[in-house]
Amino acid sequence: MLAIKQSLTAEQRLHRAVVLVMRHPDYVPMQGILSIGSRAVDDKTPTACTNGRDEWYGRGFIEAHTDPELRFTVLHENYHKALKHLATYDKLFRINGQLANMSCDSSSMPSSSKKNKNVPRARLTTSRSLLCPVVGYMNLGF
Repeated sequence: MLAIKQSLTAEQRLHRAVVLVMRHPDYVPMQGILSIGSRAVDDKTPTACTNGRDEWYGRGFIEAHTDPELRFTVLHENYHKALKHLATYDKLFRINGQLANMSCDSSSMPSSSKKNKNVPRARLTTSRSLLCPVVGYMNLGF
């Protein structure tokens, strides 16, 4: 058990976010997707990304966001996996990576995003790699 005022590391906060998402009744069907691949926190990733199996989260990104925003981000990355964006739209990513990323991001918003007032607000990240697209967020006006 954590002592009062003891802060969690970025890795602990990410793990807690994943567990809380898995336990939420609305996302029980996502448990299988959430269990696929590995999850890591590093200093090189500016936001969060997935290669369709594994996920990476930037330490600074985790530290800059609240727990509800982090849970939303976990869901967002896992919707990319569930919808098989990287496999299905590989050709489009090769033609115009930024446009394909924007399109995939718009369809990767968890269904609760209309109810969720904790959607991270940031600019769309233009840094891309075909193996690990960096997922940024558009300001959705929430």
